[in-house]
Amino acid sequence: MSYMAIMESAQEYIAAEPRLIYQPQDVDRFIRPLIGDQEEMWVINLTTKNTIIDFRMVTRGLVDRAQAHAREIFRSAIIANACRIILVHNHPSGNTEPSAVDIKSTKQLVAAGEIVGIKILDHIIIGDGFTSMKERGLL
Repeated sequence: MSYMAIMESAQEYIAAEPRLIYQPQDVDRFIRPLIGDQEEMWVINLTTKNTIIDFRMVTRGLVDRAQAHAREIFRSAIIANACRIILVHNHPSGNTEPSAVDIKSTKQLVAAGEIVGIKILDHIIIGDGFTSMKERGLL
């Protein structure tokens, strides 16, 4: 299936009814069906009331890594006119423990978000379960 077909299907998935994000479990239930077996980084773009505007896969990596730069993360949010975002990526190994790179890059993205006026609410890592970096105090 082409990337465009996947994204069109994804937009139909949320168009059926507005979805609200209240907690990390909501993010897990929402994104898990869309994630493949390679590491992927997704951005969920939100309104001020945490209603999903849209969501995008911003990068797909190798089996063990996917790098995302601030320009890809915030391009999606700016185009969607989002004021809040949630970052989501998967660990194909199943281990949801944030790596040192995950922690460092998330902190850099939070700082970049402050500059452009887009708040990062959380960074969720999905694997056998999920880990909220916000709940772990890592944002």
